[in-house]
Amino acid sequence: MTKLVKILEDLPSLTDAERQQLLNSLRALVSLGPSSAQPIGEDDHESFALSCIADSLASLGVEQVSVPMLRSSANAAFRGKVGNVMVFVTKACGTRSAQRALLLLGVELLYNNLAKLGLPASARLIMRHFHRIPSVLNRHFPGYAASGLLGFVVDKSTTGTD
Repeated sequence: MTKLVKILEDLPSLTDAERQQLLNSLRALVSLGPSSAQPIGEDDHESFALSCIADSLASLGVEQVSVPMLRSSANAAFRGKVGNVMVFVTKACGTRSAQRALLLLGVELLYNNLAKLGLPASARLIMRHFHRIPSVLNRHFPGYAASGLLGFVVDKSTTGTD
């Protein structure tokens, strides 16, 4: 915050060329959007999970939501669930593309499970039940996770390997 105060204090002393350069830099930062400003780490898992939820629901034709919109409704409980689910997904799949494919499949199976229960499956409801993704995957592919085979369910489709 002190750097921002320093920049604001120095603003009046900038030349026209320096102001234009600053303005161009700020426009470039704004064009990147909020998700690019997130630090790598736990928030990266949250962005990854939210992206999978948004993409899965869009492909199902259920709901058109964006990651920033989902992030604004994410709470501490969801953030805790993401860590546990990502441990499960990371253990099952080595590559990020395979993890994404498995998580997309998990969200789709969770959506179908919630719909079978008669619940109006929305992005918020998916986020509330996000912790159930490992059990839904285990129910659909019994024994695969325990034997280390769950990653093979998606590896062939994402990597083209047999």
